[in-house]
Amino acid sequence: MNPFSHKESKLSILILLILSMLCLQPALSLATVSMSLESNVKVTPLVSSTIVNEIEPNNVLSQATILHNSYFGFSQPGLIMQGAISGSTSDMDWYKITTIISGELLTSLDWKDPFTDQRLEHDLRSILKDADGNTLATSILRESNWYYYQSLSIQSLPAGTYYFGIETPSSDNKYVGAKYECTFSWLADCWVPNQPAPLGPTSGDALSEYIYSGTFIISDCNSPIEVRFDWGDGSQTEWSDSLESPHSWTEPGEYLVRVQNRCSVHPFIEGSWSNPLAVTMAAPDLELTTSSANISQGTVSAGGIYTMGTSVSATAFPASGYYFYRWTEADATVSRSNPYTFSIMQNRSLTACFRQDMNAGRLTGNNRYETAVSVSQEGWAKGAETVVLARGDNFADALAGVPLAYNRSAPILLTHPTVLPTATKNEIQRLGAANVIILGGTNAVSAAIEAELGTMGLSTSRIYGSSRYETAALIARELELTAGTFNRVHLATGANFPDALAAASYAAMNGEPILLTTLNALPSSTADALDDLTFSSIVIVGGTSAISAAQEAALDVNYDVTRISGSNRYTTAVELAKYYSTGIPEYLIATGGDFPDAITGAVLAANKETGILLVLGSSSTPPTAVQDYLVEQAVHTVTILGGTAAVSAAMENWF
Repeated sequence: MNPFSHKESKLSILILLILSMLCLQPALSLATVSMSLESNVKVTPLVSSTIVNEIEPNNVLSQATILHNSYFGFSQPGLIMQGAISGSTSDMDWYKITTIISGELLTSLDWKDPFTDQRLEHDLRSILKDADGNTLATSILRESNWYYYQSLSIQSLPAGTYYFGIETPSSDNKYVGAKYECTFSWLADCWVPNQPAPLGPTSGDALSEYIYSGTFIISDCNSPIEVRFDWGDGSQTEWSDSLESPHSWTEPGEYLVRVQNRCSVHPFIEGSWSNPLAVTMAAPDLELTTSSANISQGTVSAGGIYTMGTSVSATAFPASGYYFYRWTEADATVSRSNPYTFSIMQNRSLTACFRQDMNAGRLTGNNRYETAVSVSQEGWAKGAETVVLARGDNFADALAGVPLAYNRSAPILLTHPTVLPTATKNEIQRLGAANVIILGGTNAVSAAIEAELGTMGLSTSRIYGSSRYETAALIARELELTAGTFNRVHLATGANFPDALAAASYAAMNGEPILLTTLNALPSSTADALDDLTFSSIVIVGGTSAISAAQEAALDVNYDVTRISGSNRYTTAVELAKYYSTGIPEYLIATGGDFPDAITGAVLAANKETGILLVLGSSSTPPTAVQDYLVEQAVHTVTILGGTAAVSAAMENWF
């Protein structure tokens, strides 16, 4: 046991402080001073590196500079205060101190260069007052050999608020601007001895759980301690009043386990980390179990016992007519690779899932105009009385046109702004159409094209507004003439196409319009349409980066609002499919990178009472969310819209 009592330790520290001021140096060192009286006691440093500068005016108690340091709000125990004499003949600087624990106050005060050694006795004083302004202690600069200093020490100072003043009462104004420095320390009444190294096994197998414990210790204020463990693997426990804690390591190796104390009453009083206990964890034998989700669809290999860290390749073998789909563990996907190669670090149980071959077809042409013709021929083989014609190089006008085309039993065909493609013209004639509804103004589809349609004996009409938002609103009003009231209105961003197109076939099937909006506010044409149309609810399509939460909240005041969204355009299309069409065995597939195929294909999807799922056309596999949905819904037929430049041949092979 250390021969010094706690109070004797404090006295020794005070002596050390005084001796440091008597050494032959021009001013007090700003370096942190610390000492350890016994190996298992954390000794609080006397002086921290924190410097608090005087803030004027602080000549009276009500103006005192508030000190946030030491046990006066933070963990550091000391500080340095520096200030200057601002009065012409005298000055009084006050500092406000609040401590949340009782203890001993230690201070030392001195002139800074060039006034340090000019024998200015009685020209620098300090005073300590309590919160009520009562004086508790005073000190005055005094001579020791050639060096002047003063110190102040008050023991058993209770927690509370105090005022520390520094005064220069000299009548000689030659000291105006002179600078002083005060070191200020706090020795708390509560001290926490350090823990010895923790107790527990020093060897074992990784993944197995072991118990480690600290030693029972009482803090200096006679309060229980709390402990926490550092496991040497980057993890620590929370503070706890239990001296024992279990732990297992996920990998073999050597780990240094430490334990630390703190006072349960004064949690800011902490001991240092203990010396470490070296623990060596060996690599255990682990079991890998592999199985097939359906043995009739395929088999698996690689189950067995392996030493931890061994590289393993689990392989699935699909039966005829089936494809490997994914590996799952605890019903969660862990890999879509076959074989699945990994280092085994724990016992694992893997299940191989298989899927049936899907009947995949493709509707395509040499370009977007011819692909639209292929879609028309597939869905309207016997002809159509009406055709909806839209610009093929911009999505703006056609974005909301799918519900109207479905309502009119019409395919959507595409055109150049100024020239009607031959394939489009021929398809209109094949359909035997009598009417053409043009979406957009003459900048989108020229007056010359409209005249050409007239010479073909077709009746034409045009729906257009001054913006895509107004065009969508006009399409909704046109749809209302036939459909009457709506159950819902779909609201999508007009800044991009994927959300609106993913929702288009579902809106069309239900006879509901699509209106467009900006990120943060409804365009006036959209707001007017919402006021005029008769409907009961709004479906917002897309996340808050497309249509803001603030706009949703504003709409929710007057309407029943539902948002359908995913993390991106592909998952949003899947969420729409889940919301509207669970159980449908057939879907259309379009690229999410461009709009024409999805626009023309959405009407066909509505005719088939299904929807469109979007893919990254250049990839060899669908997005994982699309894969999962197709397999989980047992979809057996997919129709790809567009050529291999839109959706790759490798993607088609996946289906």
